[in-house]
Amino acid sequence: AEGVRLTMLVPEEPGILASLTGEIAAMGGNILALSTFMGEDPTNRMVTVKVSGPSTDKLIAIMEALGMEIVDVREG
Repeated sequence: AEGVRLTMLVPEEPGILASLTGEIAAMGGNILALSTFMGEDPTNRMVTVKVSGPSTDKLIAIMEALGMEIVDVREG
């Protein structure tokens, strides 16, 4: 499926995934895939999410506003 795949460094704190997925839903996005991996240290984790719907720019802007650090962006 078409969409944008974001890889982000995300703070390791309760509720962070809920706010991430909630914001994507609020902008009309459909999460096609979501994976979490160990981060650089215990204070963060790496999250990869593939989303269809919102524009890439809008998605990046919202994720950055939530405090996510964008590591990689791939469209298609």
